[in-house]
Amino acid sequence: MTVRNVMAVCEAALRSNPTSIELQFGYAVARDTWSVWTDGSPADDFYAVTAYRELAANGHPLAEYALGTMFDEDGGVSEAEGLDILRRATEGAFGDGPACLSARSLYVSGNFAKVGAVLDMADLEQRAQRSYPCSSEISLLAAYGAPGTTSLRLPLDAYTRQAAVHGSETAMNSLGMAYTRGSGTVGRDVERGGLWLLISYWAYSERYSPSLLSLYWDTKLSVTEDAVAMQTALRGLGFYSGALDGSIGPASRAALANFAASGTVDTVFQRLRNEEPLSPLLPPLLPMHLGDAALAN
Repeated sequence: MTVRNVMAVCEAALRSNPTSIELQFGYAVARDTWSVWTDGSPADDFYAVTAYRELAANGHPLAEYALGTMFDEDGGVSEAEGLDILRRATEGAFGDGPACLSARSLYVSGNFAKVGAVLDMADLEQRAQRSYPCSSEISLLAAYGAPGTTSLRLPLDAYTRQAAVHGSETAMNSLGMAYTRGSGTVGRDVERGGLWLLISYWAYSERYSPSLLSLYWDTKLSVTEDAVAMQTALRGLGFYSGALDGSIGPASRAALANFAASGTVDTVFQRLRNEEPLSPLLPPLLPMHLGDAALAN
């Protein structure tokens, strides 16, 4: 489901049930996300901040945390207020998922020192055993070279798999590259790697504006190994009949577009996630769908 779809669904639902704080929160998150990654404006930031403050005052359990994430946007949340909320979040004030999200946010932004906190990977791993979003944050922290991610109790690949099967486009990308090359505990399987890269590409294209998508993926599509894997996957799915040469030209780009528009993205995702070996020490596979299938489930 795209951000635009989420906004439209929430708007329609709110017209029928305008007092639902969950719908209000979902719509605020969609406006917040829209302003950051796509074609939003400062008006979306101000809407989200106002809604988060009102919902926090009315007792919504995650609204204050969401407010804290907006300190670096032009929406009326000061750095001091935002960082204080994120500091409390890392201590577990809003649950396991926000604790991990905040730890990653503070580390990447270099703000741990400002709030007097430290990155406790052992704590994040314990939280990951209860909350699958924490796996995504551990995987992201490893990509940033965070301390402690080279001596995890479980292999890093276990967290990457867990995050990928639950919809993290970054983890899908990492897992796709791991299969393409054969790394860690992931054996080399070029076609499977290409399938994960295709799903990741679709997820990025749905979430990000064309300029942001181009900034990231044009570089990735120039990497021969990844390009060959995606061509291999597209050929296996019947969208591409050209050479597996690692050159993403007009035929390959047309195949990417046809795959994205085919309505089969969720079918491929479900097949991949059901076949992926997951660690029994992490939460079990939860239902999740992509694209139009997300609206129907």
